[in-house]
Amino acid sequence: MTWESSPYHDPALQIHPVRLADEGNYTCEIATGDGTFCLVSALTVLVPPAVTLTHDNNGVVVCQASAGKPAAEISWAQENGHSTENKTHHTNGTVTTLSSMSMINSTNAHVTCLVTHPAMNQTQTIELSPNLSADMTLSPIVHYFLICTSSCVAVAVVALILYRTLKYRASWLSGRADVATVLNTTGNNLKLPSTPGTVNTTNSSTVESIYQNYSVQNMHKNMNSLKTQRQRV
Repeated sequence: MTWESSPYHDPALQIHPVRLADEGNYTCEIATGDGTFCLVSALTVLVPPAVTLTHDNNGVVVCQASAGKPAAEISWAQENGHSTENKTHHTNGTVTTLSSMSMINSTNAHVTCLVTHPAMNQTQTIELSPNLSADMTLSPIVHYFLICTSSCVAVAVVALILYRTLKYRASWLSGRADVATVLNTTGNNLKLPSTPGTVNTTNSSTVESIYQNYSVQNMHKNMNSLKTQRQRV
């Protein structure tokens, strides 16, 4: 701390280099024949923050204004993202402001951070790497892929159910067709497939004789004999 000039000529106080601890009120007293005069000067030390702009592999861009006094204000040029802000107060009176923005669904190749402070105004822009851009567009791609996969699985399940239903129907119809072909007729005789079991043949000869008596030839012979008998009478 030094005097700019002799306090008798110009009571200006010069502090160089200024430090954060130099902040406060300075009182100057001047005694003259007319009395004592006091002059109070308030010194406010402004500390510009250190600004950094980074991003991680999860699509989050971080703008940080470290150890500023007073606290810096952070804003973003992009309006399509969701940002969160956090301020940390240090024991020496400085404040670190950290703002994060998620760029998951953004197609911007560049992100701009605006830092406003009484000691400075600064703008920083970061370019998103191709890998980060690919990661940020991965979420919609995965979303559509899952939708397509689910649709394909549903179609496959329905097709499998229809296939099994048609196969069962075809087997059932084929079984009925086999049963229908079992009854095969040749001429006037009915042929049945030989199957194991016991066949009841009781009165079979009687049944055959009855059918023979009612044949056309026998009926014709009977009619002729009746005519002959009538003529004789």
